[in-house]
This record gives sequence, structure tokens and C-alpha cells, in this order.
Amino acid sequence: MKKPTRIEFRDGAEVKADGPQNESVATKLIALALEEPDLFHNRMNDAYTTVAVEGRHETIPVRSGEFKRLLAWKFYQAEDKAAQPQALTAAIHTLEAIAVHEKSRKEVHRRFASHDGAIYLNLANPEREIVKISPTAWSVIASANAPVRFLNLKGMLPLPDPVCGGTLESLRKLANVTDDDWALFIGYALGCFLESGPYPILALLGEAAAGKSTLTRLVKALIDPAEPMAKTLPTDERDLMIQAESGHVLAFDNVSRLDEVMSDALCRLATGGGLSTRSLYSDRDQTIFHGARPIVLNSITEVMGRGDLMSRAIRVEVPPLRERKPEAAYWAEFQATHAGILGALCDAAVVALQEVPDNDWAPDVRMVDFALFVERGEVVLGLEPESFVRAYEANQTVANDAVVEQSAVALAVMAFASHQLDEWEGTTTDLLNALTAYASEQTRKSREWPETAKGLSNALKRLRPNLRRAGIEVKELDRKDPITRRTLLSVFKAQK
Repeated sequence: MKKPTRIEFRDGAEVKADGPQNESVATKLIALALEEPDLFHNRMNDAYTTVAVEGRHETIPVRSGEFKRLLAWKFYQAEDKAAQPQALTAAIHTLEAIAVHEKSRKEVHRRFASHDGAIYLNLANPEREIVKISPTAWSVIASANAPVRFLNLKGMLPLPDPVCGGTLESLRKLANVTDDDWALFIGYALGCFLESGPYPILALLGEAAAGKSTLTRLVKALIDPAEPMAKTLPTDERDLMIQAESGHVLAFDNVSRLDEVMSDALCRLATGGGLSTRSLYSDRDQTIFHGARPIVLNSITEVMGRGDLMSRAIRVEVPPLRERKPEAAYWAEFQATHAGILGALCDAAVVALQEVPDNDWAPDVRMVDFALFVERGEVVLGLEPESFVRAYEANQTVANDAVVEQSAVALAVMAFASHQLDEWEGTTTDLLNALTAYASEQTRKSREWPETAKGLSNALKRLRPNLRRAGIEVKELDRKDPITRRTLLSVFKAQK
């Protein structure tokens, strides 16, 4: 007697349990996806695949709507029917597991990447072309020929193909900065070519209607165009992390204040720290961003009052506009010359990548790697040798003076130290009592003035680098006060 055929329902479709039709829809979807050989994961175990779409190569996350639509379309082309949502979900979960446990690890990038001594710039154009910048030359190549993978996210805008032998003359006319600050401005733009940072924060300060917002958008459009060009500064770390994940240059318009949380987050983002948050719909999983991003912000008043943030900044005073152009005419002029400007920056990046003989000299600035990279390429930018570093060091000195002048504690310590003939020693409580003579009653009643020794200790930890640059050293000693057994402090004039 013939064995009856057993009927089952899988993924919402009727299939025969015996014979070749036993393959489920999810399994077929997985097989279709694996026809693309480039399935991989990054260091955070996020799964990606690089697929050929309309003659170009696209790298997309496996857990994305774009990949889900692509997989559904492939199944429809192969089977002439729709794949059920449950099957698509099961297939994607399985492909993520395959990518993490069986496939190689590769990193994905947005606008810039580095590999084997070269910099790669994602033009994000319809052809998905990439600029390869090596220590000898630069050229435009197809994404399929690049050893790095780029994501082309929603909102990213294309860069023009750079022009060999381009100049910066038109950018100088468009950028409303003084001649003294031009080296800082164009040097910052070149420093954005570093893929991993660290990067100073470009802080544009000026009166209302000075063109600060336009200048902010100009930096973004020059290096990493996207819609919108400039955004409002986020109010929490989660939103800041999302923006860092989706772009290279972060541009923030009309910043009016920075609280301690956001100030610390910007510090980490400038030098390459980490930001993390709980993943949606999960109590235990975390979404983590680790890296650095160039940051541009503008404000009317000084918002970076804290020394740790100020030391990471390049402050540029935007002068009043001498001539106003219609918005459309301004951006038309930029678009017409953008390719040449980008070509000039690529030329400078080639030289900046070249090795120089080892020496012990290093500029007296926070972002040394950034400064040295720009210094090597500055001559190609039309700058005098060492002009960027000199301008950067002077800018840091001015910023340090601003931090000291805005801090009641720093001013009191400076005044106290100026009246000491030699080194002073005592506990933090002793120092707090001594400083009261150098602060007005109004200052002592303000929120900024520390009420306890612990409060003074915390303030001094932040101010020590600024006080040191100003010529005053405050340090903890290895011995304790014989009566209170508290750690002793020493205040003395230091070598600048």
C-alpha cells in the first residue's frame, strides 16, 4: 500500500513534508542571501553584507529595512510569490548568526576610512566611487576595488569628483574668517581627513548676523555633506550617539548652553571615547559607539566654559560680514568650485601622509596627532611652514586664559599664589579657608564657589592643566598632615 503524503504548514504556506519540496521558505531566503559572498560582521558583532545593486556595490546592515526589502525582492524573482514576514524574520536572524559565527570581521565606515597607510574618502555618488589617497598620489576608484566598506546612509549627499590641481581661492572668499584665523580654518578642514581622530572642536563665535550658521554649514558641505547640514545640539547622549553613527562631521547650529553631561560627551567624542545606551526593547543589550568625530558648533556667547572642553577646541571669532550675498548665489558659487577645493585638500592629504624623520619636537597642544598631520600638509594649502601650529598654540593659550578668567576658583588661586614668596603646603580645607580672602562676598555666595573641601578638590582637578599653563602648579603630596592625616596640597609657581 502506498504511503500517504504528509501535509504540513510552514511559514504560513502548505508544503509536503516528504521529497524535495520540504525546504522551507526561510531556508530558501537564506540560500538566496548567501549567493552574495561578502557577508561579515564588525567588532560590535553587527552583521553586514555587500551586494551588487544596479551595477554598483552597496554595503548594508543585515538587520535593516533595506536588506529585508532586497531579500523579499530576490525571493519574488526566484519563486514568483511573496515571502511571508515570519520567514523573512527567521532568515534574517539566521543570517546574523552566520555572519557573526562563520564569517570574517570587517569594519564599516561612513565618509572616511584608513587602510594600509592610505585614506579612503567615500564620495557617496550614484556610482559609489571612492577616492584613494596614498602618500604618493590620489585617484578615484570603484567601491568594488577598495579594501574598505562604506555605508551610504539616508541623508548623505554626494561629494563631487575632486579636480587635480584645484585651489582654495574660492573657499577663502566664501569663508568669513580673519586672515589670522584662516590657517586654523583650512587646517581644521584638512584634519577632518583623519579617519579616527582625535579632532579639535571647531567653535565659531560671533555676534548675531555674522554668518556663523552659514560658515558652519560650509564646513559640513565641504567635507561631509548631508541633509540637514547643521542640526540642533542634542539634549542627551543617546541622540548624540545616533548622530555620530550616521555621519563624519557633526555640525551644531546656535548653541546657547552646554550642561556638564553634554560637555563631557563632546569631550569623549572629540578625543575618541565611548558612548553607550540601552538598546530599544531590551533590558540588558547595549548599543555602543566608540570613536571620534569632527565637531563644529557656533554660538554668540562663550559656551565652553570648562577647561577640559576648551582644551579640545579651536576657537574662531567670526567677524561682522562686510558684504552680504543672496543665499542662492553663495551656495551656487560654492557648488561651482567645490570640486577644485576638494582636489586641493586631497593634494594636501597626500603630503600629510608622507613619513617624516623622527624627532623629539611636538607642538604644545592637546591634539598632537591632528596638529602634526595638518603641519605636514600645510604648505600645499598655501600656508607658511609651521603657521598652523603657531596659530593653534596661540589659540590654545587664549582659550586657557579664558577658562582662568571665567573661573572664580582659578582667579582666587592665582591671586593667592601671587602673594606667596615660596611654596605653600596645607590640606584642601586649609586652602579653601585661605582662598576666601581672595574672593568677594558675592563670589563666595555664588553656586560656583565650593562650599566644602571636596568641592574645591573636584574644581582643582579640572583646573590643574589651565593653572599649569598660567604658571601655577597645584599638586597632591605623598605625605599627610600629621594632625588630621589628610593629604597635603602644594601650591607654587610652575614653569610655563
